[in-house]
Amino acid sequence: MDVLLVKFFILCFFSISLFQLSQAGHSVDEWKERSIYQVITDRFSLNKDAHERLPCDPARFMYCGGTWNGIRDHLDYIQDMGFDAIWISPIFENEEGNKIDGWSYHGYWTKNLYGLNHHYGTKEDFKNLVEELHRRDMWILLDIAINSMALNGPLENITFDGVVPFNDESYFHPFCWVDYELNDVEIVQNCWLGDDNLVLADLDTENPVIVEILQKWLRNVVEEYDIDGIRFDATKHAPVEFWSKMAEAAGVFTIGEYFTGSPSEACDYQNAGLDSFLNFPLYWPMTWAFNNTGLQCEALATVINQIHSQCRDVNALGTFIGNHDLPRIAHNNTDQARVMNAISFVMMWDGIPIIYYGTEQNFNTFHDPFNREALWLSKFDTGNVYYKLIGALNRFRKSVQKKDPEYVNTQSTILKVQLHYMVIQKHKVISVLGNWGVHSQEGLTILFIPMDAHPGDVYYDVISDKTYKVDQQGKLSVEIFFGFPVILYPQTQGEIHIPEFTPTLLPETTFIPSITITTHYVEPTYDVPFGYDMRDHPGGQRFWNSIVSQKSSSPESTSAPGKVLPILLSFFTLLLPIFVLA
Repeated sequence: MDVLLVKFFILCFFSISLFQLSQAGHSVDEWKERSIYQVITDRFSLNKDAHERLPCDPARFMYCGGTWNGIRDHLDYIQDMGFDAIWISPIFENEEGNKIDGWSYHGYWTKNLYGLNHHYGTKEDFKNLVEELHRRDMWILLDIAINSMALNGPLENITFDGVVPFNDESYFHPFCWVDYELNDVEIVQNCWLGDDNLVLADLDTENPVIVEILQKWLRNVVEEYDIDGIRFDATKHAPVEFWSKMAEAAGVFTIGEYFTGSPSEACDYQNAGLDSFLNFPLYWPMTWAFNNTGLQCEALATVINQIHSQCRDVNALGTFIGNHDLPRIAHNNTDQARVMNAISFVMMWDGIPIIYYGTEQNFNTFHDPFNREALWLSKFDTGNVYYKLIGALNRFRKSVQKKDPEYVNTQSTILKVQLHYMVIQKHKVISVLGNWGVHSQEGLTILFIPMDAHPGDVYYDVISDKTYKVDQQGKLSVEIFFGFPVILYPQTQGEIHIPEFTPTLLPETTFIPSITITTHYVEPTYDVPFGYDMRDHPGGQRFWNSIVSQKSSSPESTSAPGKVLPILLSFFTLLLPIFVLA
């Protein structure tokens, strides 16, 4: 009897332990070892029985037919690129119908928290996708939009009857439109988004009843669908205390979208309880450091230092060079070498690398809606040089982590920075990244002093397959070929898997205004209206006009680095994009 009792208690102990482990989810440190591929469900892949050349015109703002089954059928494409996590569009039921801004193919117009978006598939389809991801040791980061609910306009005729579970006006803040120009935090957090055609009513997230409902709902979502991480949309529009409570309820890794260029503002959200945030403060200086304008790498270095000093854990932040709300890196950057350097920065700098679908196919469209193309039209080309580059860096990063477990928690150090390049060392990995471009001068060499190196140490370049030796003064001199990035690892560290990757010079992307967009890999799929820019969309005019004004009105914009840097830094913190993200 005693033996049976002991066995019973042992069984109970292990059952409780396993339950607690599943509830706790993966740790932040475990997520740091991952890399994330962002997917818009409707635009990634069709079902098997659909025609692979089914057209999709993003300018029409309509559903194009991508499904959860389509994602599952093409997980090889993602996994072979080295990714072990995907960030997926919101899955819940949205407001239906064709609005001024089209249909809710993106998933951000939440209507019913307890129903799924039938356009993407069934509940069983989604569960099968998650099950297949986990079978491959891949994780899922679920995007959710919960601080507002979608209502069919016009405003004077709105009804809350169809909103689940918040079917009464009392659940929401009193009506007022968000006006960013007033620079008032309460207005941003309490007023409504959208327009008179599609209203996004703002939930009263200070109300403890509403918070409790959402906490219980989120716990159930994580448990029922076996979710590994949560991405909170539009965190700027609710108090940080609310997101902290939601993160606690989720019990898994959480990352917030806080659309700002200010490191202090964004870091406050991580410091208050979120595990991570999408690193928007890094995005703008990183984009300009590697684009065709050849802006300063010094400005990027300055923002890096600010983030390092103000954030609780920079290695947990989401590093990205594009997403569904931003222009693709190849839009203003037709130079292959600069794009390669930008991608390499995302993959090798501090943080969790996030690559937006289509980057690997050199999609080069501008802003929403054009940057939400159908990936199936690329035929999932695994021969693309960017696909190969991302795969090589993913595998290299994974090998380094296996060899040096402390790599992911080591904060990068800038060894050297000048106008056109920077040298970064993260643990034993050294990245030499610049904006020289493919037409850079021959014989260009960069000289620097690695940390913890000794005379005679040999470093291997993952990109060029070349080796370099540290001289007697402890200095390392590397060659730059065609402006390509240089990613170095010491051979003295023993065996490490170095993926084969041979960079191939491609014809530069060709832009034909008012007719089509043509790239080396993707056939034209739609016409682009001549003269289109963000000024055609609400909120966009302020951002893009600010950029134009800043460049044209500043007489110091082409002056010495010491004069340009304060201008850029003030621009990052004051003239930020403030339009609403979908």
